[in-house]
Amino acid sequence: RYIENAINLMFEGEVIEENDAEHICDMVSSVNDEYQRGLIYRGLIYYRNQFNKLTIDAKKIFAEYIEEEITEYLKKAEELDEDERTNLEYACDISGSLATPKTAELMNMAIDKCDNTIRYYAVSTILEMGKTVSEEIIKPLAHDLTLADMTYSLLLKHSVTRLFPSELAEPVYLAKSNLVHWLTYPTELGKVPDEIEYIGCAKVKKEMFYIFKFHSDSDCLAEENKNKWLIGWSGNEGGTFSNFDHFEDYEQKTLEKTVKHIVKKLIK
Repeated sequence: RYIENAINLMFEGEVIEENDAEHICDMVSSVNDEYQRGLIYRGLIYYRNQFNKLTIDAKKIFAEYIEEEITEYLKKAEELDEDERTNLEYACDISGSLATPKTAELMNMAIDKCDNTIRYYAVSTILEMGKTVSEEIIKPLAHDLTLADMTYSLLLKHSVTRLFPSELAEPVYLAKSNLVHWLTYPTELGKVPDEIEYIGCAKVKKEMFYIFKFHSDSDCLAEENKNKWLIGWSGNEGGTFSNFDHFEDYEQKTLEKTVKHIVKKLIK
């Protein structure tokens, strides 16, 4: 963990000088293991709110290092392994705080060559730089259930929600996207559910909850939960969750009564 420890130690200081940044970049450059190399991006993202400690020259060192790395990743964009793809994702993310004159160009290349997750962070960086993107770039992100809600929130942050397809900018779709993204975490399903259906919504203590049923054959599920309709919900204030309760155990004579029963037993 020497790379991680070195980054932690660097940010313990009051000021981060050029030679501190050079030390970290030289250390990472000498490493061949791709996961370990990616610790520089993870570390910088973690300490992003402390970048005021970086001198102008230190910031330039990190920015130029990341620019070179992204350039190399994009040369083989279609052949990246999992660790390389993840590192490119993180590098695009942190580039918004460590931009160079070439960053916008690189982000547009990433949008053209890479998958939607990397595209999302490339768009985030472009917007963070005060530049804009087209509706055509946003469209595939909006139609991707794992990213739609995050994309809409990103556009809202930058006051450009007009770029999001109007037919998708509605609460149920965005709530479904929020739950699907949560379910893809390795601690949950680790993948998109095979099928997901909206059941209904209810307000609980001023928070609106959108309730869904879904099923999956994920290996993360216990055998008794595989391919069963399970209950999950998305709250508009962050209360998104599923304990993988079986829908059939809570189903009532009508959908309205089912929603009320779920709220009473699982959400309140």
